[in-house]
Amino acid sequence: MERIARLLGHTISMQSRVGHGSRFSVTLPIASQQDSLPDKLVQRVAAGPTSIIQKPLRVLVIEDDLVIQQAMHSFLSGFGHKAFLMRTSQEALGFGSEFDVALVDFNLALADGLSSPEPTANMYGLEIIDELAKQKPGARFALITASLDPSIGARAAAQHVPVLAKPVDPYVLERWLHT
Repeated sequence: MERIARLLGHTISMQSRVGHGSRFSVTLPIASQQDSLPDKLVQRVAAGPTSIIQKPLRVLVIEDDLVIQQAMHSFLSGFGHKAFLMRTSQEALGFGSEFDVALVDFNLALADGLSSPEPTANMYGLEIIDELAKQKPGARFALITASLDPSIGARAAAQHVPVLAKPVDPYVLERWLHT
């Protein structure tokens, strides 16, 4: 949460009293409609699709957080891609349609019905990628995570899977989609 707020230029504060609880707040700047979108984004939208985009892609998004799912859908569809949203490994592995690219959350343990993330559950995103790669050998895959644990990157690298840090920068994702 703190990293997302910092990237957006917002402030998070907390007040806590023993025996009374804690209060968290997020301070957002007031902006006019004209100022609400970054100039860089407005210029890119006004200029039309970038030369990077060669064709619309079919993107499988496997993410248990509905807010992140919707953000990914908005970004992907805004650039002309078709996003297929899945919350669990069962949904993803049973997905019958074709896809070009899959973006897989690192830890889907809770959405998959486990009561708590266990050490073996933490590899779930990489296991899903392994299974999907068997079903769709021509597809490309990326692991998405908010974890700062360097062992995740090492395990993903051993499987030749790139890692995108949450919150995913739309420009980084756009570049990766078309490389």
